[in-house]
Amino acid sequence: MGSVIFEKEETCIIEDSVKIEGHVTIKPNTIIRGNSIIKGNVILGPNVELINVEVNESSIIHNSLIKDSKIGKNVSIGPFSHLRDNSIIHDNVRIGNYVEIKNSTIGK
Repeated sequence: MGSVIFEKEETCIIEDSVKIEGHVTIKPNTIIRGNSIIKGNVILGPNVELINVEVNESSIIHNSLIKDSKIGKNVSIGPFSHLRDNSIIHDNVRIGNYVEIKNSTIGK
């Protein structure tokens, strides 16, 4: 496991199956489950739930739910976004407010 900074650890849930590789900041009310992989320089939260998600370097996710998806490098997601079921977000993409994505690939 890489270095993790919790802003409010008692409000977060990180399952044992989760892999954190590199420096990650986790803000309050963040839940990470399943076979999730979090790479370096990522900021998660507040109010994020990830289930079986790969998040690559330098991405930021806040106030969003993501399930069974892959997030590229330098991606910004949220607030209030919902990504699920095989969504692939390529590098340098911004997913804004109230966006729902399912079974889609989003490029630059």
